[in-house]
Amino acid sequence: MIHPPVIAFTGPSGSGKTTLLEKLIVRLKARGLRVGAIKRTHHKIDLDKEGKDSRRFRDAGSNPTLIIGDGFLGYMEMTREPISVGRLAAYFSGKADIIVIEGFKNEAVLRFDFAEPSSSVSQDHAMNDKLLGFITDKKPAGSTSAKPVFCRDDVDLLAGWIIENVLMKQSISGY
Repeated sequence: MIHPPVIAFTGPSGSGKTTLLEKLIVRLKARGLRVGAIKRTHHKIDLDKEGKDSRRFRDAGSNPTLIIGDGFLGYMEMTREPISVGRLAAYFSGKADIIVIEGFKNEAVLRFDFAEPSSSVSQDHAMNDKLLGFITDKKPAGSTSAKPVFCRDDVDLLAGWIIENVLMKQSISGY
């Protein structure tokens, strides 16, 4: 199954990933793209409140459980094993042109790291073919990185780069 390209954004807690992705989604949508998003969290997730019907169904053993309202579909499934990004991306097939992910640093997906390209950790994986580039908290000044470096405030520049270097290449090569 062909799914939209996936780009992960990884980095330490508090580095600005969520804020950047929120702005990036707005910019990509403004350019006519359908954008899907996946957020990895290590906290317990609950889409419904205790006592509500769908929660009662889940508590009774329903798995998976759907909740549907006006303009909303929620899917809840208990899992015992991690779900791959590829399997998650399949949910977006035909519904999104691109998927942005917060987290999943250990998955083999295209990604940007929130890190200074001069740090030893960044240099160790700078040649990783899945690493698209770096996001920093300040404007890069003469970076010597082999990968592009974007300031987290340069969302329009980042959106344009993603369209040109990921989406356009994907539509040409079909990867």
